[in-house]
Amino acid sequence: MRRHNPSISTILLLMMLVACSEVINLRTEVEREKLDIYGRSTDGKAGYEVNLALTSPYNGNQEPVSEAFIALYEDGSQIARYIEYAPGQYRLLYPGDSAREGRSYELLVRLEDGTEYRSRPTVMPKAAARDELSFDA
Repeated sequence: MRRHNPSISTILLLMMLVACSEVINLRTEVEREKLDIYGRSTDGKAGYEVNLALTSPYNGNQEPVSEAFIALYEDGSQIARYIEYAPGQYRLLYPGDSAREGRSYELLVRLEDGTEYRSRPTVMPKAAARDELSFDA
């Protein structure tokens, strides 16, 4: 029987150990919660509401955000503010009854820690053709 040279066996063993190792870089950054701002405004009387919640990056659970200052701006001037009526739910205290066509609106949200979010100005579009429907009984 033939004996292997110990130096060749050692080299082969070392090559196998090196070839089987792989460096894995794990992301160790802590993912932060994200603020969800959901709102509605109309040119009718359906109401103006904003909901604020922090969404967990791990399981998607939402936690309401309370004590925020929320204001509505029309053509660059503050016209009203929202009042919290339930945890994370805000309703507009508005002097008028609806948004007006052709006017520009934006929303400002200021959290308790001072962080501010401001929407881009958006113009309330003109309504499509208005129509009525009635039935005679």
